[in-house]
Amino acid sequence: MANQLLDRKLRHIVATKAAVVATGNPGCLAHMANGIRREKIPVRLVHPITLLAEAYRAETPPGHE
Repeated sequence: MANQLLDRKLRHIVATKAAVVATGNPGCLAHMANGIRREKIPVRLVHPITLLAEAYRAETPPGHE
């Protein structure tokens, strides 16, 4: 069942041409990472907190790090 769900998710990722996919579930993150590597899908897989941290760093004015 889990692999069927993974395959469906991977098809959707490919169809949308997403550059980044975020998931907060560690198990889902690991399972999707394995599928993405296996299928050689060019997408960045991250935890949503990683995206928030990167966004906040990008908005930090110089000298205020």
